[in-house]
Amino acid sequence: MKGYAKIIYNLISILAGRLRFVKTQLCKYNFINTVPPGPQPDLEKLIALSNKIGVVVKQRAIALSKRGSTTATQGLKSAPAGFVESILEGINGAYKGSYGWLIFTQKESTVQHQSGDIMPGDIVVMMDVVFKRRRFGGLESRTILVSGELFGVLGEFEPKKRKLKVWNPFSWPTIYAPDEPVSYCLDDLKNGVVQIYRVAEDC
Repeated sequence: MKGYAKIIYNLISILAGRLRFVKTQLCKYNFINTVPPGPQPDLEKLIALSNKIGVVVKQRAIALSKRGSTTATQGLKSAPAGFVESILEGINGAYKGSYGWLIFTQKESTVQHQSGDIMPGDIVVMMDVVFKRRRFGGLESRTILVSGELFGVLGEFEPKKRKLKVWNPFSWPTIYAPDEPVSYCLDDLKNGVVQIYRVAEDC
């Protein structure tokens, strides 16, 4: 009987460990991805949203980041997604129930969806990404690896270089200065998914 009890105990321990692993994986993906209310906006409406709300989102993201790593965290939700959510909560007229309308999706090197131009003030969500860059015959290399999710506000997009400059002082606090944006080149995406949202208007 003792042998059977030990076997059952071991099986329960293994099952509990697997359940904890599954729970951990599910908790990694917690970003708001619900569709805003109302009809899908056309290109003209997407541009209007950027000019009306996106400009304010960018200004607020830069202002909070420029305060520095200590003061930028005061009064904000837990990092890193909380930085974006706190920005949206502080903007009148911005829809708070999601990050907005999905306008761009790229998985690895393939663009899977694009319904509008990428513009400053858009919300950037990255999932399990690996960026690898090699220059000068391989003499210069740079790798950015993120396990889980990374959030931020787009400060600038360079179409020719397909480079995103993203604000979030919580993303790389020990590597990059919190008062500067971090650059990501979409052409360097080797693994993972990058999604970009246009903040919606509160109806």
